[in-house]
Amino acid sequence: MEICELQRSETPMWVRRLMDRPDASRRWQVSGLRASSVERGAFSLTEIVLPNARAMSPDVFRGEVQRAYELALETLSACRASHAVRWWNFVPGINRDAGDGLDWYMVFNAGRHAAMQRRYGANEFGRQLATASGVGSHGDDFVVQVLGSTRPGQPLENPRQIPAYNYSESYGPLPPCFARATGLGHAEHDAMRGTLLIGGTASIVGEKTQHLGNIDGQMEETLRNMAHLLAAGCGAAAEDRVLRHIEEVRVYVVRQEDRAGIIDALAARMTGLKRMEVIHADLCRPCLLVEVEAVTGPGLLASMNQRGAAGQRLATA
Repeated sequence: MEICELQRSETPMWVRRLMDRPDASRRWQVSGLRASSVERGAFSLTEIVLPNARAMSPDVFRGEVQRAYELALETLSACRASHAVRWWNFVPGINRDAGDGLDWYMVFNAGRHAAMQRRYGANEFGRQLATASGVGSHGDDFVVQVLGSTRPGQPLENPRQIPAYNYSESYGPLPPCFARATGLGHAEHDAMRGTLLIGGTASIVGEKTQHLGNIDGQMEETLRNMAHLLAAGCGAAAEDRVLRHIEEVRVYVVRQEDRAGIIDALAARMTGLKRMEVIHADLCRPCLLVEVEAVTGPGLLASMNQRGAAGQRLATA
């Protein structure tokens, strides 16, 4: 297994391999936003950078996040691979106090929610939202990246968790907008067909953080959540052995002293792992110590189209 330490906001290696030697690419700027888009086969990758976001007021940042998301969605819709299947967000100073009981992650969520509701409508979130990760950045820029596909993915929810878009106001006036995982079940996905993309997963049950201050407990709860997502996607029992289907993982570590133990725990339980990326980053809740995202090998969801009704039921639970 390869272990790679990353220092900046970049897409995972599996995405970079997927988009290697693109069919088309372009870069441009729009009213202070830096944008880029590449396309290759059944996929596209769009990135929007909002420079110097750390220096903005919360109100300005919220509006600029909405504008960045709207540009990302507009750019994506112009691609052949126009369906969002995976998002990454890097928020500078994600836990900073934004006043009125809010932090900067909540402000980010308000901007994202406004853009998503304008695009999809609040009643369509369960059918339209792709999975996502949202973590802190040590730099000054806000970065959003979205992987697009020629066909929509299948959003999946974890039966142990409340869908993020249904969170209570305890986690901000407007909730996060993402699915827990996205399945790629169409022939057009080629080498990625039957793959499950698991978004940022942490020690949360229902909507509440578990095992405060306990990295071992949070790691165990995170792995349990990942097992339930895998089980929901492939119709298996939510047992530890389903974790062997994960081939690529990215782990966000808050405390450097936890790094070695986290790596050991993932390697021991994910026996099919080929690559692990490790990033030191703050997370969306100050009480979280670790977050993991993952990709399974192809073919896991080969029969997902035949289970469409079950998958839809999970996505809207």
